Amino acid sequence: MASIVTHALSGTVVALSIPSASVEDKAFLIAGAILPDLIFTPYIISVSRIANKKIKDLTEKDFMLYGYSTPKIRLLKKLYFISHGLPLALLLLVIGNWQQSFLFLSAGFALHILYDLFTHQYEDNNFVPRPLYPISSFLFRSGFTNGWRTTWKERTLSWGIHLIIIMWLV
Repeated sequence: MASIVTHALSGTVVALSIPSASVEDKAFLIAGAILPDLIFTPYIISVSRIANKKIKDLTEKDFMLYGYSTPKIRLLKKLYFISHGLPLALLLLVIGNWQQSFLFLSAGFALHILYDLFTHQYEDNNFVPRPLYPISSFLFRSGFTNGWRTTWKERTLSWGIHLIIIMWLV
């Protein structure tokens, strides 16, 4: 949930910084910034069921223990890597040649992926970002924070900064 809020705010900041974009195009950009994590939702639900915990109570350790425990969860994790890969953003960009809104959707996806690259740092290789997946399983290890260890105070500060930028742009 916290990640979706952050991506919605970052997508809004970028969308509002493009004054020539239509409202529809801005909405597609914001949707593109959120969609990769919405695709991740079935994975989180599956891990919570196997861990026998509420989603809000899941920890990084739960994902390390159960994140690859069944064929269904392994498939959902692959879908996560696909949705967080630049090849999908590129595919949307190609489709965008026929439908302008897909250019903005692609930009939102790319924004999400780039944001995650630098804000996701994990010790477990199963969770390190793979920006070129499914073409390559290259692991990007240059993130500077582990989202599981980010406090609500830090998240709220981040959201506040995003909101200040949004208000400044509007």
